[in-house]
Amino acid sequence: MANIINQNELHEKPVIMLVVDTLMDSPLQEAVKTGRAPALKFLMDKGQYFPDLVAPFPTMSVNVDTTLLTGTYCNEHGLPGLVWFNKKEKRLINYGSHYRELWKLGLGQAIEDLLFNLNERHISHKVVTIHEELENRGRKSASINALVYRGNTSYHLKLPKLLTGFTKIKKNRTTKASKFVWLVG
Repeated sequence: MANIINQNELHEKPVIMLVVDTLMDSPLQEAVKTGRAPALKFLMDKGQYFPDLVAPFPTMSVNVDTTLLTGTYCNEHGLPGLVWFNKKEKRLINYGSHYRELWKLGLGQAIEDLLFNLNERHISHKVVTIHEELENRGRKSASINALVYRGNTSYHLKLPKLLTGFTKIKKNRTTKASKFVWLVG
């Protein structure tokens, strides 16, 4: 990621990037104006709000989130959409379009792709996520219920029996994530 911050201008205030999927400016402004979104109004008043962002195409969560967290488009980060054909693996990757499709492709494989392969194998290692960049600079970051969580900190995950009992996913997994991570709600 480009170094766009002058080191002399760094403040010790935390940064919160809040992504509300599919929320557009018009309805948000109406909700704020009518008092139906007090928490978002507070964040907008106390922080910065950017209403004129243009989403990358295709506008699917994994592509958009990866573009936001790497600062690159899908031709660089490697996630072209929610469903795509992986030439290296010679198979269809589906991060969750519809349960019938997931069942047909293999529910275990789809869950493994979503929870692990997306971050470990599918996002190009030629790009750096904001979590990796911040940790490289001695800073901390957190990822809460985000599909894109790749960072530099290794975690040993013990998956629930319900998940591993019906799939071929290993019960104990190691993954790399942001310094603070919460993967399941």
